[in-house]
Amino acid sequence: MTNKDLVNRLVKKSFGIMFRGDWANEIDSFDDRIEKADNPNQIAKRFWFPIPYVLEMWKYAGKFTNNEGSALTVTPDFRIEAEKYCQLYKIETGKDVEVFYSDKIELA
Repeated sequence: MTNKDLVNRLVKKSFGIMFRGDWANEIDSFDDRIEKADNPNQIAKRFWFPIPYVLEMWKYAGKFTNNEGSALTVTPDFRIEAEKYCQLYKIETGKDVEVFYSDKIELA
């Protein structure tokens, strides 16, 4: 299992089944898109109304600040979920997680 797979599994258990921890902004000349990244990145969930990719909405919880998944910044609304993630990560890896809380998280 890769580190990205471990982090996504723990994100789903702590933030909710629809959340992933590997979203990243992909900016090109035509539009801004959010795609899956190679490493832990943004913690978010995507949902559509009702046509995929036409009316997509995002709910952001925060972002990882390293590629290991052991440091993250989340909004205060997701404090409980972040604490659960920390507990699960510690059980899986034996390492502590650094968590920072911020009302404004730079996602780019």
